[in-house]
Amino acid sequence: MSPAHQCLRLHSLKCFAVTLIPLCGLLAFLSSGRKVSSSSPLFASQTSLEHACPAPFDYHPDLHRLRHYHQHKAGGKTVNYILERARPLSADTNDTTAGPLFTRDSGGEIHGSRKRLQKHIQKGDVADRYVTFLREPTAKVMSRFYYHRTMCNGTRWLVPSYKLAGVCCLTLAQYVKERAMNNNQYESLVAGRPMGTICSPNNPSAVFENDWFRIRREMLTPDDICRGGWDGFVDRIQEILLDLSDTVFFGIVEKWDESLFLLSVDGGLDPSSVVYCHKNAKASGSPKPTELEEGLWGAEGKQTLRVLREYNALDLATYEAAMKLFNRKVACWEASRTVTVESEAERWQKDALAPFQEDNCGAGKKKSNRTYYAPVLGVPDGKLADPNFCIPPNLRIMISLADPNFCIPSNLRIMISQEDGNKTCPELLEDFSYCEFTMYLEPC
Repeated sequence: MSPAHQCLRLHSLKCFAVTLIPLCGLLAFLSSGRKVSSSSPLFASQTSLEHACPAPFDYHPDLHRLRHYHQHKAGGKTVNYILERARPLSADTNDTTAGPLFTRDSGGEIHGSRKRLQKHIQKGDVADRYVTFLREPTAKVMSRFYYHRTMCNGTRWLVPSYKLAGVCCLTLAQYVKERAMNNNQYESLVAGRPMGTICSPNNPSAVFENDWFRIRREMLTPDDICRGGWDGFVDRIQEILLDLSDTVFFGIVEKWDESLFLLSVDGGLDPSSVVYCHKNAKASGSPKPTELEEGLWGAEGKQTLRVLREYNALDLATYEAAMKLFNRKVACWEASRTVTVESEAERWQKDALAPFQEDNCGAGKKKSNRTYYAPVLGVPDGKLADPNFCIPPNLRIMISLADPNFCIPSNLRIMISQEDGNKTCPELLEDFSYCEFTMYLEPC
């Protein structure tokens, strides 16, 4: 065999889209046998609430301060971008002296401390108004996992951290069980709030589970914390969100443009100013929950989706409640009109958003960053940059970091830095085995 066939040159890597050498083996996931809820785990509950219209978002630029409660992996940086450029409907478009309605630096953005929204409302100024977005929970967790996993692609030195060890050295299922910020939307919007008669008939003032470790690491279901089960839990969360609807605008990532249209209507904002370029789209090419559901990543991928749902049951119910509230808001707006929110959002996209994106952000399309089939881990950058470098046979590895069932092999030494040398995943996981939450609900 010629030397050319005994090694794999760097340019040959382009020929492989996704190839997996199972050096660390596929996990034989075992189902716990525990359902997300004995009622209905996937949005099938029938709410008993009256279809009262949510109060409009009571924001007036001359009276209120606009703040953004930034929930991670829910379009937060794009929301900042939008709010920094929004202007009142009555504003003079030629007035260059008017200050912005929202600035991050003046306390407008709430992000990082992970203090519950209700705490900010209680301690904040009565004139504060809040915008926050919720996202389908399994997509939210996967987005965070793959957002950080792009650091594992071997194209640069790796900086050791708790996050890095989790996403590079664990499969997605292991990450969910050991590292993920599960039930984060329940934690920030519902935990610690009164349970009400629906969930606690004998003691309505008792509060929902608020221990962060139990919320994130145990497979809590609505049945575990609400006497009314899944349906009652969803109803109670709707009550909580409904009570805040004049002070907080709850947007839905999966209803992105419709949410922005309603925000401009309720907030008295000029729709032509509520525009955006996609921001922070680092992992836009990552796998989605539907791919796991459809079996594109095999039986292990389907099992991983079950793990995601089991560990995020409280968030699934919270998201369902927020979606129901959003749909009620849409129905109430449409009740006295001959047009729909969807049609008005489409008109806004055509008249305002599309021209802005064409002029400012390359038609507004995310740049897909499919860096999930890595080059070779354990080889310095300089070597990989050399087109004549021949990868030794013992490092002939084509890793599919997009595969949720893949983790970096435990016997492969990872380039950390020139100073720190190489480490294996077991060593890296041991170095960062515990994340100390120095502040209340602070992520690490």
